[in-house]
Amino acid sequence: MQIHLLQHLPWNPPKNRQNPRKRIPFIPAGYFIDQRGRPNAKHEGHQIRCLGKCSTVEEFWKVFKETEKPSELQFTEAFYLMREPCDPQWEKPEYSNGGRWRLRHGDVRSADYLWCELAMSAVGEKLGQLVDSRNSILGVGVSPRPTSVVVEIWTASLDFDADKTIEFAERFNSLILPHPVSFKTVYYESFAEVRKKGAK
Repeated sequence: MQIHLLQHLPWNPPKNRQNPRKRIPFIPAGYFIDQRGRPNAKHEGHQIRCLGKCSTVEEFWKVFKETEKPSELQFTEAFYLMREPCDPQWEKPEYSNGGRWRLRHGDVRSADYLWCELAMSAVGEKLGQLVDSRNSILGVGVSPRPTSVVVEIWTASLDFDADKTIEFAERFNSLILPHPVSFKTVYYESFAEVRKKGAK
């Protein structure tokens, strides 16, 4: 990933160039931050705070532009964009049949770029193409680390192609990213497995 890509992120609402009057498809979502790294942070539930709800493209971009970028987060914090009425608490019983894809990229400077593209896909129609038609996306997340960045895609049901990690990474690059990146690790884990490990 070249630095110049990070300096030209589309922080403004996309336009339908073919038909400017046509409404851009939008899936209502909630924008959350997990502030585990800030002892004095105000929070709800598991140190998770809702930053805003979005039911239109305009509302989404208002919240998105007014919020910190992933590169400004502490290394123990994370952003989540969850489709309504979900929130990023995998412990909830309604998520017991689901899981998440996790992809780790080796350059933390790419956090803003990855999050921008992933978030736009999450509130549009493109992200659903990542999973089987019988499954559905609950939300997405991003978490910067000292030397890498982790992105997550939460699914309502288990992904039965969980062993096809290379194919998933290729599909992610093809569908979501205009400028593909390489991932150091790609794996899928059920929320039942996460509960057993006792860690988020």
